[in-house]
Amino acid sequence: MGRIGWEMMDGLLNATPTRRLIVVSSVPLLGPRLSILEAVMVAIPQMQKYEDDLRDQWQSRAHRSEWRRMLELLRSISELGQTDITIVSGEIHLATRGTMPLGQGQVLHQLIASGVAHRAPPNAWARVLGWLAVLGDSPLSGAPIRMQGLPGQRRRYVAERNTLTLRRVDGEWGAIWDLEQSGPTAPLPV
Repeated sequence: MGRIGWEMMDGLLNATPTRRLIVVSSVPLLGPRLSILEAVMVAIPQMQKYEDDLRDQWQSRAHRSEWRRMLELLRSISELGQTDITIVSGEIHLATRGTMPLGQGQVLHQLIASGVAHRAPPNAWARVLGWLAVLGDSPLSGAPIRMQGLPGQRRRYVAERNTLTLRRVDGEWGAIWDLEQSGPTAPLPV
């Protein structure tokens, strides 16, 4: 992230606390441990062309310190104002969600939807990411990342084109994915 982006995020520490903060990021902030996949791609020449795509992710070894800085910043924002934080992103062409505890009962929610114009990736890719998610990651002490399936779905990652809708009803927020083959999910409280 560039200087202006960091200044904007740091400025949130001095802003009037809000009950809800929704951050839109082109790439997911929470996800599986990618360092294993990066190491494999470096070792296999045919896979090296995909390594650059992984370096675009927050979880990449190349961005590990920035990733921790962002997660610490969001945890501080949450603690200052008992703020619920939701990250909405895409980039990985799959639908999924993740959570990370922020302290004081607050949870960071990561909601991921694919671009509607992108064709769905192979189911094998969704299974690989699901396997990596089982290994877990905990970039901040005491705050393990948990990738979880969408409501009504068996796997952590859904390889279908989809859209994501956030709804607020009576002050409560919910997320609904509309999956191309499976249809809409039940609302997920966030």
